Amino acid sequence: MIKLTVSHHKLTASGHALFAKKGQDIVCAAVSGIIFGALPWFETNSIAVQEDATVPSLSLELVQPTAKLITGLSVVIMQLKTLAHSYPQFISFEDQRKDE
Repeated sequence: MIKLTVSHHKLTASGHALFAKKGQDIVCAAVSGIIFGALPWFETNSIAVQEDATVPSLSLELVQPTAKLITGLSVVIMQLKTLAHSYPQFISFEDQRKDE
């Protein structure tokens, strides 16, 4: 299962969807496409990206949040939340911003 966690100006994705075998997993491809497709849009000095090579994991955090960057991250989060709603058995979505 892919675990998506959202906190204040931060998005973390980890795990495998296991929807289909490697190379045919459309759920994993969709999550990866949304996240990696958005990365070039963010200004390089305004985000911190952390990857873990041992476990499929990526964290994206706004270092210098501006209205434009917050909107961009919100769009990415909305897309991922919609995908998680469509594939709840393969993607979990936790929004920790409610607790802040």
